[in-house]
Amino acid sequence: LRFIVQVYCPADDVTENEAAFHRSMYVFACPTCCSSSSWLESDSPEKYSDCVRILRCQLPKQNEFYPSVGNEDDYDGDEWRKHTSEYWSRTTKNDKLNLCAVCGQRGKGKCPKQKLWFCGSDHQKEHLR
Repeated sequence: LRFIVQVYCPADDVTENEAAFHRSMYVFACPTCCSSSSWLESDSPEKYSDCVRILRCQLPKQNEFYPSVGNEDDYDGDEWRKHTSEYWSRTTKNDKLNLCAVCGQRGKGKCPKQKLWFCGSDHQKEHLR
């Protein structure tokens, strides 16, 4: 499976579930399955369950990863930077945790040209655009 997109979709206080304020959806797809001729010719909606996976995670409104309001301009400091390698390196005094500059997942390598960490070559190329 290949990572396609991360979508942040906060509940904006409309749900009764306090544990589900910050919601993120992660979409993955299998490039081999989605490009086969039998898959392309099929009209069945079930075909997507064979090659696409969507994972959801959620956190309460008050947590250590996301700020409790949605506007970055309302915050001073690091409230909207907690997903970056720089934040974790500075606050933990440990530069061993290197996160992808695009998606925030654990980085596999540092680009010598951009001087940033990436989870793979796809995100490294995407950041250059």
